[in-house]
Amino acid sequence: MKRFGFRYIRVLLCIVLTTLILAGDILPVKAGVEISAPSAILIEASTGEVIYELNSTERRSPASITKIMNLLLIFENLDEV
Repeated sequence: MKRFGFRYIRVLLCIVLTTLILAGDILPVKAGVEISAPSAILIEASTGEVIYELNSTERRSPASITKIMNLLLIFENLDEV
């Protein structure tokens, strides 16, 4: 029963991440896009260069995906203890 919950969370996380990745490839990106979020940051992964930032130093609560990932890592490591 315990393993079923972990599998469910993993599958759900994979579906969400895959959807986000595919939506980024399908949806057209316009130059000068307006962002409705109160803060944002876009960083080139290979170089670490900040491409775009909006109120990036403002403190915010973690996003939902971050919370899910943290729970997943915690549950995976509880099995090892």
